[in-house]
Amino acid sequence: MKRAIYLCIIVTLLFTLIGCGGSDKTDMEVSASSSSLASTPPSSLAAAVETSKGPSPSENAASSEESKEKALGELKKGDKPTPYPVLALIRQVEGFTRGAYDGELSDSKRFIYYTPWPSDNYARDYRYYDYATGDVYVNGEDGQVVYYNAFDSATYPAAKEAPLGNPVDPAQLKQMNGLELKLYAQENVYNIEWSPDYRTVAYCQGNEYESKAYVWKVGDESAVEIPGEPDTYYFEWSSDSKFLLLDSGTSVLRGGQLYQVASGTLSQYFSYVNEALISPNSKRAVYARTSGISSEEKSGYEVGETVELWVMDLSDFTERVLIPADDHSDYYPEKWSSDSELVYTKHDYKSDKEEELRITVSE
Repeated sequence: MKRAIYLCIIVTLLFTLIGCGGSDKTDMEVSASSSSLASTPPSSLAAAVETSKGPSPSENAASSEESKEKALGELKKGDKPTPYPVLALIRQVEGFTRGAYDGELSDSKRFIYYTPWPSDNYARDYRYYDYATGDVYVNGEDGQVVYYNAFDSATYPAAKEAPLGNPVDPAQLKQMNGLELKLYAQENVYNIEWSPDYRTVAYCQGNEYESKAYVWKVGDESAVEIPGEPDTYYFEWSSDSKFLLLDSGTSVLRGGQLYQVASGTLSQYFSYVNEALISPNSKRAVYARTSGISSEEKSGYEVGETVELWVMDLSDFTERVLIPADDHSDYYPEKWSSDSELVYTKHDYKSDKEEELRITVSE
């Protein structure tokens, strides 16, 4: 009889506990948790906190596999995809978080992408995705060679290197991915360049002869058109992501405009030879420009005039001559060695001598 009574009491208690299972913690449970933490040695508690900071390697691997499967789910061998799923898959397979779509080869079924892996100076390491076969190509010594197949995990690269540069915050990366999904769904988008801080992307939209330039900030619903004449633009960001150079031209004789991202201010068009270099503190830009002085020594050269150095103040976009030319010498900027010191090259055609020099560029 006693056993039956005890059994009834136990069953009643069990039903009571089960009924409370879906509710918040009881005072008894909170008290027990507090007591457990209080009795935990400091070293064990620190280890527990350290362990709880993020997912384990196995969890990260599982998440990566899920991302690959999701990207593959949006691709089908033989079908022409939108650019983003391919980029997402290449990122997952090769273990980087940046890079961009860079157009389509006109004579084949291949999309072009570039990765953030640094090579020589600013050289890019390109990937070519063939949507007819699923093969991902790289540039080899004798042309493009297959690196792996998107649909065959056995061919994926075994080793991955950590990409150089500042890591992207996971929350920001999620916003970047959302922006790219919208961006790559649009037609005729090319020359995509992320800013160094990965908070703004610049791109062209149009055809290869005439297009508009846009910037799209992470977190914004849509892009902002940069005012200017339709052209084919190439983009160069300042190192602090504050300025964007819109470069255009089909030879060494080029021109462009500088765009201040925060204010949306755009400089007047200015001409230069080869390139314009923005200082690390984004206060000045230097460039070479033809002098208007013809040179007998440069007869037969693409640029028959001598070339001098110019500097632009980025606070108001005013220009001035930094080093004037004569009738036999060219001056070209090479790099900024500091916020105010410029390394440049002087080429004297009379003596056929070239030397590397430095100058302090005052404000």
